[in-house]
Amino acid sequence: MTETNEQQQQQQQEHCDPFSNCDFDFCGKGRKDVDDSIAPVDSNSRYGTSADEADLKVQTVVTNEPESTDDLEEATSTVASVSVAGKSYQEDETVESAAKNTDAYSQSQDTYDEQEEPMKEGKSNLRRNRIIIVICLIVFIAIVIVGAALAPRGAKKDTTASLSEISDGKNDASDGPTVPPVEVLSPEGKVDQLIRLEAIFGGEEFNDKDSYQKKALDWVISDSIVQRRSLADTPSNVRWTDEQIVQRYALASFYYSTYSVPHNYTEEFFGGDVKPWVNNSNWMERDSECEWFGIDCDDDGHVTGINMHDNHLSGSLPREITLMKLLELLDVPNNGLYNSGEDGNDWLGDMAEMKYLSFAENYFDYYGIPTTFSKLTNLRELDCSYTLYYGPLKEEVFQGLDELEYVVLSGNQYDGPLPTSLLTLPALENLYASHTSVTGSLDFLTDLKGKIAPLTEFWLDENSIEGSIPVAIGSMEGLLSFSAAYNQLSGPIPTELGQLTDMKQIWLYNNDLTGTVPTELSSLTKLEMFLAMNNTLTGSVPDGMCGIESLEDDWFVVDCGLDVNVIVAEEIVLFRISNNKN
Repeated sequence: MTETNEQQQQQQQEHCDPFSNCDFDFCGKGRKDVDDSIAPVDSNSRYGTSADEADLKVQTVVTNEPESTDDLEEATSTVASVSVAGKSYQEDETVESAAKNTDAYSQSQDTYDEQEEPMKEGKSNLRRNRIIIVICLIVFIAIVIVGAALAPRGAKKDTTASLSEISDGKNDASDGPTVPPVEVLSPEGKVDQLIRLEAIFGGEEFNDKDSYQKKALDWVISDSIVQRRSLADTPSNVRWTDEQIVQRYALASFYYSTYSVPHNYTEEFFGGDVKPWVNNSNWMERDSECEWFGIDCDDDGHVTGINMHDNHLSGSLPREITLMKLLELLDVPNNGLYNSGEDGNDWLGDMAEMKYLSFAENYFDYYGIPTTFSKLTNLRELDCSYTLYYGPLKEEVFQGLDELEYVVLSGNQYDGPLPTSLLTLPALENLYASHTSVTGSLDFLTDLKGKIAPLTEFWLDENSIEGSIPVAIGSMEGLLSFSAAYNQLSGPIPTELGQLTDMKQIWLYNNDLTGTVPTELSSLTKLEMFLAMNNTLTGSVPDGMCGIESLEDDWFVVDCGLDVNVIVAEEIVLFRISNNKN
């Protein structure tokens, strides 16, 4: 029984670390209670190290302080081997001797930690310094790249040599180290490259040698002025900028596209063969295009206006006009221009700075009005009258055009009513929509009361407008001229019309108006013209509208069956109410 207990105690002791404080029950007895009667293991035991040798190695570790990492590793290995041998050592010696060896190992480990700490700190500092250097290099490279990207074009060194530099031998080896050869562009090549980069259709337009774009490109390239002023060694104050070269190309495109170019309507417009411009003074000849007929420029030489009304323009208005980024005025009415469909009209909305746009009395063919016009947020005047526009008037066309003051839609074939977005424009003063086949009524004067545009002239004659004249017309205080002739208006002339004391012109003829001429119209003392013939009006002219006898007959027209002997107010020049009932 005693032998069995001793074997169990030995097995438990083998599972216990001799260098730890094994005071728990798993180890059998506490360190101080180890049985001294356990027989020592001989030197040939399976642990391979005697107790004396283990003790000697531990003492060596304690007395010899490690001088390097290799010494430290050897010491650690020694202690590890001692740890393995400790199991037999514990059986041979007392636990107190093993504790001494543990203290020695701890002291050796503390010495190692004291030497290792500066080494770790040095490595940490080195790694931190390397990181800082890498970050600085990255920041420096980023600054160089951003600086190069933001550098002005004028400051960038031209890597191509001009013709004069080549002929003078300025690019010889004596100027510096040899560099790989670069492509040298002549002035013609530079101009060609620049224009092709800006080409509206990506350069494909130049494949047709008969296209107006190819003619314009060839002219700009061959222009001796452009060649001379695009040389790198030309003084900057006279050298053409890229914008000026492109601007010259745009105007050359305008010339070749509209000068004696026939189309389907040229015979109708000219009454025969196509004709040249009436005036082409200085075009394609003088130094500056600002001196060409019909061209306006600002102080910096940028084209801001094209005035070509009644000048026998033919062909089509070219899209290259949009290359002139500061163009504010395009005035080409009463010519023989033909622009058809989306390709010929939508681009008109791409002229961002446009303020005054008129292409009236030309052959512009489009279904409705291009909705791209809504992008012309600087537009103040629009005249697209007497073209070939037809179809609906969409709300989107006029949305956001808050600067628009003057609109002429007359002479086209629209269908439907006037869009609310047009009638409520905050700056609109003049709206002319005569002979446009507009339908609907004048009820919008009531519906939009308080929101209606501040109109001074409002013409709606020769349309298909029905219903009566709303009394709300009396709230349009700034109205000076109103025309609704040749419609299907019915009912009486509203007395509220007499509230418009600044009114000068009223056209109401050729309708179905009934009743009498209101006496309230006697207060329209600034009235110059009142035409109400061909209605079913009855009665006589109010006494207050008669009193001026000094007006000359040339300015006084009375042709009616009513009892009218004299004219109305002091400034009246025409008063006609003929063909009404007595």
